[in-house]
Amino acid sequence: MKPTNISTLVEQIERDFDGRFPKYPDQTKFIVKDERVEKAIVSRFAKNQSLLSIRALPYNFTTGLHFICFDFTPEGGGIGPDGLLVIANGDCNVVALIDDFDARQPNPWVPPLPEKSDIETDVTPFALARPSGLDRMSIQTEDLVPMEVRSTAFFARLGGMGGVFGRGAFGVDDGSGGTATSCTYVSFTMWEGPFPGMGNRVFPRAIYDTSLDDCAPA
Repeated sequence: MKPTNISTLVEQIERDFDGRFPKYPDQTKFIVKDERVEKAIVSRFAKNQSLLSIRALPYNFTTGLHFICFDFTPEGGGIGPDGLLVIANGDCNVVALIDDFDARQPNPWVPPLPEKSDIETDVTPFALARPSGLDRMSIQTEDLVPMEVRSTAFFARLGGMGGVFGRGAFGVDDGSGGTATSCTYVSFTMWEGPFPGMGNRVFPRAIYDTSLDDCAPA
């Protein structure tokens, strides 16, 4: 958007607000009419600064405040956008302005915020970046033997039944010392009338699902 004066900006925002798919935060229509916001925008237009974007920062549920950021081109060929942050309450009344606002480093006393790509992909979360004993832990084959013995004994006791329903390859040795098993599960869906000539009868509909397991040692 490249409005050259405040009236053009207001008209453009109102058309966007009434559109089917608005590009700018809904609160913008109301906060640009605030005298303080208007003054801050006009002062930038007077210095030939263009408005680059209007965007909403994350809503604060604790305070119920909205944060709308206006990004302008820098004055005099400076580095980075010149920002104006408007803070509004739930009624879209302006309660405060931060002028000038640096979205890259909102607090000059702490380091700049990381780029979005750094947050999402490049940087390992702090909790996962800590050293862990698991990094050097190795699992020995003999450590798994007790678990394999218990699993084999358990399925051997099942005999010809697995779970509640169904029969299959129960208790069949697959040659690797384990037991191949299958189990059939059943669920019921109730169909309710009225049906022609049957009134308001209820009919259960059973649905069967069979799963196969291979509990043989790896």
